[in-house]
Amino acid sequence: MSLQTSSIIRNVDVDGPRSIVSYNPATEEEIATVSALDGEGAVGAVEAAKEAFPEWSHTPVKERQKILARWLEIMVAERDELARLVSTEGGKPVNEARLVDVFPGLETLSFYSKNLSKLLAFKPVKPYQLLFAHWKAGYRFDPLGVMANITPWNYPVGIPMAEIVPAVGAGNTVVFKPASATVLTGLMVGDMARRAGFPPGVVNTVALPGSATDVVLDHPDVVKVLFTGS
Repeated sequence: MSLQTSSIIRNVDVDGPRSIVSYNPATEEEIATVSALDGEGAVGAVEAAKEAFPEWSHTPVKERQKILARWLEIMVAERDELARLVSTEGGKPVNEARLVDVFPGLETLSFYSKNLSKLLAFKPVKPYQLLFAHWKAGYRFDPLGVMANITPWNYPVGIPMAEIVPAVGAGNTVVFKPASATVLTGLMVGDMARRAGFPPGVVNTVALPGSATDVVLDHPDVVKVLFTGS
């Protein structure tokens, strides 16, 4: 199994001055050492996402759906390898990893690649008062900007996919920080996104120690944080 051991910023591998060691929790053996970023590197990821946002937010929804569909094809093709990595790094049996992590990730991609246009379409609303009967009103769904996705070790595929896919599908850009305990799994997910064809800076996956994460949380260009954990 070829492992991704560097952060991915602007679709390029980026090493940092720190390191995160991934262990097999069943055997306590080292799986790999990941080159981790520091606060300065994390700021670079936010800047990359900010630069990518204007163009990505105006990319036609149909084009975004095509990229999600390619991401789905890649994950389907590599589902067994991904499940084995979830098992090795996170401690689940392989079949459980398939069922509760990889399969939900595939379902998320399948749903949004098929339904994104309908979900983001303008939703007209009929006025309830006669006085406003001549108005044309409704809901329009606009992207917000740079989102930070901070996800836990126990569902290292299912949870990130449920957050990242609708975020980028809606036109936002992402800085994805997987849990240190399952950083290899997160980086594999990020590499799949890169190979799916997202423009540089749309999905940035950072190997980042928890102690450096505040740099992302406090950054003024991060408009929303999706956090699952303790």
